[in-house]
Amino acid sequence: MKTICLLLFAFAVALAAPGCRPAPSTEAPPPVSSDPRSKIPKGLAPVIDRADAMIDLKEIGTYYQLHQADGLAARDLVLKDVQHDDAKLYRAIQAGQYVLLNGDPARDASAVIAYEKDAPTKGGIVLPLDFVPRHMNADEFKAAPKAG
Repeated sequence: MKTICLLLFAFAVALAAPGCRPAPSTEAPPPVSSDPRSKIPKGLAPVIDRADAMIDLKEIGTYYQLHQADGLAARDLVLKDVQHDDAKLYRAIQAGQYVLLNGDPARDASAVIAYEKDAPTKGGIVLPLDFVPRHMNADEFKAAPKAG
């Protein structure tokens, strides 16, 4: 008798199961971001800050590369391009998070052309004229040639 009851119960559950499933969603999936920062897990604030600075300074370096032939006017043209293309980065520059130097991007490849605001005192991410962002401590920053 127990076996029959269990079989009837299993049969009833099997029949009811398809009706218990939620209706398929008609909403579009959220857009996939091309920004690599969106893939960094939450809770890694210092890592994210460093990753943000590396990404932002790499982007600034790309704009400087585009304006190498413009010499001393490169900084102003970089700012104009960033303002047009990346409002978030432009706000960070305007807020003083990054410092862009007036200088000829065609000069010495080891000269620093942009850096995080705390690089002179605490060290931080800098962008030399070879356009490869890297970390420098405060002493290295003070010793490094500056583009402006």
